[in-house]
Amino acid sequence: MASLSGVDVRLILPGKPDSKLTYWSTLSYLSELMDAGVKVYLYQKGFNHSKIITIDGSFAAIGSANMDTRSFEHNFEITALFYDEDIASQLEDQFRTDMKSSRFMRRHRWEKRNFVRKLFEGLARLLSPLL
Repeated sequence: MASLSGVDVRLILPGKPDSKLTYWSTLSYLSELMDAGVKVYLYQKGFNHSKIITIDGSFAAIGSANMDTRSFEHNFEITALFYDEDIASQLEDQFRTDMKSSRFMRRHRWEKRNFVRKLFEGLARLLSPLL
């Protein structure tokens, strides 16, 4: 929604999965995100599992919780919220550093992935509410 309203939204996802089923489910949403104008990057230096958001250089959230029902209702995960420009700035700097170690997903390249991969993503998407 934010991207559709003109906000610059950038998302770094792991380039290497820890769970293939969850990973394929996540990737199944990339087309919609790109259609909305979200810039998607895949992290290439190992496995990045961080959950960080910064907004307007003054708000930041960092924690372990995924944005899904299981994390909110069943897992004991936590996210800390900061209204602090210094912390937000440090996290934005780290995000920019991580972007340099990530591959930008161009829409035309994303659409060229093979049929089998698209099939796995579609099947995994059906299970996404359970993951």
